[in-house]
Amino acid sequence: MEGTQKAWYLLRYNPSLFARKLVARLGALKPLPDGPFQRRLHGVVFEFDPRGDINMREAYRNLYELEIVGLLRRLLPRGGVYLDVGANVGFLSAIAAGAVGPEGEVHAFEPVPRNFEKLRRLVELNPRHRITCLPWAIGSREETAPMTLCNTENQGLHSIVPGMLPDAWVGDTITVPVRRLDGYIRESVHRPVTFIKIDTEGFEFPVLQGLSGYLDDSGHRPLILVVITPHAWEQLGHPLEELQDWLDSYGYRAWNPLNLREEVSIPSIRCQVNVLLAPNGGVER
Repeated sequence: MEGTQKAWYLLRYNPSLFARKLVARLGALKPLPDGPFQRRLHGVVFEFDPRGDINMREAYRNLYELEIVGLLRRLLPRGGVYLDVGANVGFLSAIAAGAVGPEGEVHAFEPVPRNFEKLRRLVELNPRHRITCLPWAIGSREETAPMTLCNTENQGLHSIVPGMLPDAWVGDTITVPVRRLDGYIRESVHRPVTFIKIDTEGFEFPVLQGLSGYLDDSGHRPLILVVITPHAWEQLGHPLEELQDWLDSYGYRAWNPLNLREEVSIPSIRCQVNVLLAPNGGVER
């Protein structure tokens, strides 16, 4: 979603959050630290390194993904199980670990080596918490796949989807391992999954397909926050009507994360947006 459009969207559906972001923007002129430093986030130690990473500069200034941060703190229960698919350097995994506490579990997946090394610091700095990080992409089948790295300061834009990045942003290509999520859950998660966040730069529908075995076998329906980028999904051969069919088959409905009373029409989505998938009964508010 473009910046101006996103601002109006936020102003309409969550004016208090819009005001918080505006205040944070006004205070964003404070100097950045020269190197990595640690901060405690609701009981979890996270290491910020703003150098060469616009996302961490935003996080340092309390501007990064405020909508998602608020949602995780609101909907993740103590002792819950959180899966972070496309964890980047682990900021949202840290927020989730603070929400579920030492008795909960966080499983974070990040295939880009540079990001994964920073993600591992979250585990090292928080030995009392059950945080597991895996250097994998997640998809619909077990394989290896080429991933295009972004050469800008946004370290969250690397993608498996061909043509996802503008030509001027294309950097190196690496090969990454891809695993199905249902197989991992079967092997390594022994409690019902509470919440899954999926942000994989256009590769989200294969991630959902790779969850089908868990949904079929367990009958459990975790909350799923998924980024929808229509042009990337269509490029992979997954029109949004296919996502709607997937939701119908598993008893999910799509909700606006900024207004959990507003249902989202999946086929009508035209720009990149976060959507919360919840069982037909909706979300407890």
